[in-house]
Amino acid sequence: METFFAYLIKSSVCILFYELFYRLFLRGETFHRLNRMILLMSLVLSLLLPLLDVSGWFSFAGQDGAMPVTELTFSLQELVVDQRTAGLLEHQGIAAWAVIFGVYLAGIILLLLKNLLVFVYLHRLLKRCRQEQTADGQVYYRCPDRMGPFSWLGRVVLSSADDGPLTDCILAHERAHAALGHSFDLLLVELFLCFQWFNPAAWWLKKDLRLVHEYEADRYVLASGFDARAYQLLLIRKSVGPKLYNMVHSFNNYSLKKRITMMMKRKSKFWTQAKSLYVLPLGGFVLALFACVDGKKPTVEESQSVETHEMTVKEQPDDSVASYVDPSFPGGDVACMKWLSENVKYPAEAVEKGIKGKVIVQFVVTKDGKITDAEVARSVDPLLDAEALRAIRSMPDWEPAQRDGQNIAVKYSLPIAFSLQ
Repeated sequence: METFFAYLIKSSVCILFYELFYRLFLRGETFHRLNRMILLMSLVLSLLLPLLDVSGWFSFAGQDGAMPVTELTFSLQELVVDQRTAGLLEHQGIAAWAVIFGVYLAGIILLLLKNLLVFVYLHRLLKRCRQEQTADGQVYYRCPDRMGPFSWLGRVVLSSADDGPLTDCILAHERAHAALGHSFDLLLVELFLCFQWFNPAAWWLKKDLRLVHEYEADRYVLASGFDARAYQLLLIRKSVGPKLYNMVHSFNNYSLKKRITMMMKRKSKFWTQAKSLYVLPLGGFVLALFACVDGKKPTVEESQSVETHEMTVKEQPDDSVASYVDPSFPGGDVACMKWLSENVKYPAEAVEKGIKGKVIVQFVVTKDGKITDAEVARSVDPLLDAEALRAIRSMPDWEPAQRDGQNIAVKYSLPIAFSLQ
């Protein structure tokens, strides 16, 4: 569950960054098709980027390319993670997690139910409409109820009141929505909102995407030869009256002022489209941010039980004349074991499956005191291996080892015993 919520938070951060940059750089430009692609790409990237584990790409940033000639390997005292303590603390936090997950799940269910009801309503509405054709053979639906014209999943719907000399103008607008596949964009966004209903940036993205859809349809109408002034007056006249749920593209849209302003705006210069390239460096920045957070974030204490042993040295320096200082955890060995006992967790799935054993992790303390190259030297199970690696990689910086007053890199190994009682 924690992994899922971590992914959820990362996805929220992604869409927030992309939406803020879109509003800063692209929202007022006239290349609507590109803006539509950028918004949809932002949605997709916010789902995919959090799935990438790039912490290893940045682990060598503080590590020198060459290792010292004499590589030292130390073994710290063994840490024992006892499932009894883990279970006790798990019960203390399970109620809070259950409440959070329950609220989140309730939001998903409510949105899905709302969308389902809208689908049922629109389906029944279309059944009550009769099909008609224009002079050029274009099919549309005539609804007996009084409502604003709209399009939904390729179908254009007019009410019985939508008769007059400007009917062709309304049809052209709604046909543009149908031809450009705008309804499928909205379906995708609605599904994304069910997943991100708590995130304001997701709702901003939906609002911006709908506005871009209207811009595209308005441009299509004007490009078809309709008079711009007459079209704008028609929009104003149709702005009153009932509005349908925003899963459909309604002609009497709420963003009337912005649409008229955009119609009158001078076309953006071609070079301004280069601003859309922010998507690539911003994606890299987000990945780097996730890597740093994964490497540094503290974890909630869920399992603590330490069995102390003497620290042994597997290999001592061969040069007995040279002065040598061991690397050290801030506060010493006792502080190191205390920190690990507070941050190593017994995976709940491993407890359910009865998995136990001793995982040995090797890692390098670099010249800068960074923890790098963490790897499992002795494996038990992927669940326990992953938890041991996560804890080691999240350790704070150490005091580096020194030889003759110069910092050197050394390799350590740490046994972590997972015990079920």
